[in-house]
Amino acid sequence: MTNLDNNFRTASLETANRARAKFEAILDRGRARGEEVIKRLEQRPVDRIVNTKAITFEPSEKPNDESTAVDEYTTPSGIVVNIDNERLDMHRHAMNQAVTRTKILTPGMAKKIMNVNQPWAREMLADVMNKTYQNIAPQRTLMREVEGEVRGVLSDKYRRMGSGPIFDAFVRSSMALGAVPTDGKALDTKNTLTMMLPEIFEPIPNEVMLFGATLSNSDFGDGALSLKISVLRVWCSNMCTRDECMRKVHLGKRLDEDMTFSERTYRLDTETNASAVQDVITANMNIDRVNEQMALISAAAEKEVNVNAVFKNLQKTGKISKSEQKQLVDTYNTPDVEMLPPGNNLWRASNTLSLFAQDEGVSNYRSFQLQQMAGDMLDTVVTA
Repeated sequence: MTNLDNNFRTASLETANRARAKFEAILDRGRARGEEVIKRLEQRPVDRIVNTKAITFEPSEKPNDESTAVDEYTTPSGIVVNIDNERLDMHRHAMNQAVTRTKILTPGMAKKIMNVNQPWAREMLADVMNKTYQNIAPQRTLMREVEGEVRGVLSDKYRRMGSGPIFDAFVRSSMALGAVPTDGKALDTKNTLTMMLPEIFEPIPNEVMLFGATLSNSDFGDGALSLKISVLRVWCSNMCTRDECMRKVHLGKRLDEDMTFSERTYRLDTETNASAVQDVITANMNIDRVNEQMALISAAAEKEVNVNAVFKNLQKTGKISKSEQKQLVDTYNTPDVEMLPPGNNLWRASNTLSLFAQDEGVSNYRSFQLQQMAGDMLDTVVTA
């Protein structure tokens, strides 16, 4: 049992018993994914401070292998970089950062060239990068490498918080309240982990939910430290992430990005953030937050929507592609009332996004984005 007060609304005994098998399957999956994240956190990046004048780029001798890539993010960049007499592969995220640092080239242009996936295109991009890096003002650059691949190209003053202690604090403080891992994503440049309370809540008759929190952080400049409230629909494991909690925490003066600090200072900074994560978990896994989120779900189930307008708006703002928009509308309009909640409402629209996030053709990185969109959708709706 958790340390939560028992006055909040839990699922009826009949509904809870039906959901038990689903819940056990979620726990089994969560343990496996949690272990994958913890294992990934053991990979500590190798840091090199180099001058841009000492960096050269070359086309990779091996073609981009798109056989296992499910989106452009997971496709190799096709570029290698020479640093300290070593040839290292460039992750697409790092390549985009290297392009951005020129303040001349744009990631959009580099993306188009990388997507050509032809030797001449890789040669052209490497040549353009070399000429640009040799002619711009020299910069001290932090390059973070893992297993022979550069995954981050950052300022030498980058705030190097270690993800390991922060995730450890998240797990320990969540488990102290009875929470268990239910999801995790070990991405190349970011890790996420979700911990849920074992109680089953029923904000709508026969609509059973879990409540918890999701932590994400990147050691490669791929997003800030984030801790969000999460809710998960038991019947189909649809999950959405909700309120950002960490930005509401005041940790005092942040590290000045115009200075280079010692390893001791970076370690203390990490410890401060790990302690803040513990405090945020203690403050948010309680009766008030549970009831607040369950009430929001109940209201969303009563809010009718124009589904075409909802997903068209996401497409117009660049959050989803045209093909994703069509697939989401088609899924919403199916008669399925198990994988999606019934009715024509905001709650079903949100679940359509989180269901799509579980599609086997969707990368872990894209899945993370879709779950965030599903949570954001509960705050606003587009009507005709």
